[in-house]
Amino acid sequence: MGIRYFAHAVGYAYTSEQVSDSLAVRRSQYPATLDLDKAFRSLQNFTRPKPGMQSRPAFAMFEGAVTDTDYGYLPFERALGAAEVQEIAADLAAIDDEDVAADVRAHPVYRDPGDREAQYVLSYLRQAREFMATLAANGQGIVYTIG
Repeated sequence: MGIRYFAHAVGYAYTSEQVSDSLAVRRSQYPATLDLDKAFRSLQNFTRPKPGMQSRPAFAMFEGAVTDTDYGYLPFERALGAAEVQEIAADLAAIDDEDVAADVRAHPVYRDPGDREAQYVLSYLRQAREFMATLAANGQGIVYTIG
């Protein structure tokens, strides 16, 4: 179990402001869901801002962390509109798999031996690319949860 990442597609008419009530969106009927399991941490690390540089557009879909409490944690939730999804989809398509694999090998999150962690992360990166490309083509946004 533990902390995971889920994204839910929202209709093309939604904007970030309109989907700010993410719980209501998650309770509604949504056509597509992306589960990045625990690979989101490596994708978050790869896309986050590097010293002296701006973050990649794709970081917007991985950004965030749970809030620790005395009794567990509160999930992080965020909504991204259709325009943001289109920008993220284009950036995900431009990411080179070998760059991600090299980053995972250099900075492993789970310390798996060999190349298993890199292959695990790449399989989820491919799913994220497909998910976001489909939503971008359909003019949809997402609501995602880390928690």
